[in-house]
Amino acid sequence: MMIRRSTLISAATFGLAVLLVSPVLAGDEDLGSEEEMMAKWMEASSPGPHHESMKAGVGTWDIKGEWYTEPGADPIAWTGTATQELILGGRFLTQHAESPGMMGMPFEGYGLSGFDILAGKHVDTWIDNMGTIILTYQGECSDNCGKIVSYSDPYVDPMTRTEKTQRIVTEKTGDDTMTVTFFETEGEADEIKRGVIWYARSEGEG
Repeated sequence: MMIRRSTLISAATFGLAVLLVSPVLAGDEDLGSEEEMMAKWMEASSPGPHHESMKAGVGTWDIKGEWYTEPGADPIAWTGTATQELILGGRFLTQHAESPGMMGMPFEGYGLSGFDILAGKHVDTWIDNMGTIILTYQGECSDNCGKIVSYSDPYVDPMTRTEKTQRIVTEKTGDDTMTVTFFETEGEADEIKRGVIWYARSEGEG
């Protein structure tokens, strides 16, 4: 669907207008002057140290992964590539991952990562051709953002039709390597490990 440029400009203008009239809609609550409100907006919208850390993920990566259908089962191994780049002035990191074969079919997925300054959380979304779910995550980092632990919002497993949550640990293991480990919880059951993805920066990158 084509979106006219004038429509996009109007939407951006509307968003700014909402921010400017917020003190009026707030009634008697003292939210400060227009200049103070604009300063708060700029503070909340300007990239900071957490966004700076995302630069380490930019580039093309060779990936290999293992999925575990159940504890103790032989893993399902696969390989692929992932390309990551910063967008919108370094505020978000995009990922496009592809594999020629995962569980018997080609795989393609897209991710979007960022840091929500107001919430103080790392935020992520993920979509792929294995389903119609939009997965969303929030997490916190340690070791200067060398390690991020994120938790998903509840989602419905397409095979079991039961509600589950995920915990994902993203860890930088070297200048050109990182791992992503997936854990899953269903109801009151114990958490189980579902998979690992190893990333290595492609030759010539860096």
